[in-house]
Amino acid sequence: MCKRAGQFEHWLIQEDGHVCDLFKSLTTIFECTPEYFFRFFNEAAGDDSRNDLVYHHQIEQYAQSVKYHEFPRGRTSMRFNMLLRRCLLAPSSI
Repeated sequence: MCKRAGQFEHWLIQEDGHVCDLFKSLTTIFECTPEYFFRFFNEAAGDDSRNDLVYHHQIEQYAQSVKYHEFPRGRTSMRFNMLLRRCLLAPSSI
């Protein structure tokens, strides 16, 4: 369990309302599409709000720095990918 989870807001935007909160840290659940969510809050922000894109550039820079490991194609890789999918789709069944 993440000790720092209580210090921050943790939101989930999920159209079908299905909640998967592995660390029990979600504070708000928005049952809508991401497009609707961002359109709504963009319009609600008004003309006096301006995004300086600092956070966007930081995330973009971080994403470009991440090194992705290549897994060899074979039976072991297929088993790993199947297990990963099961963990992501239905963590309680593992």
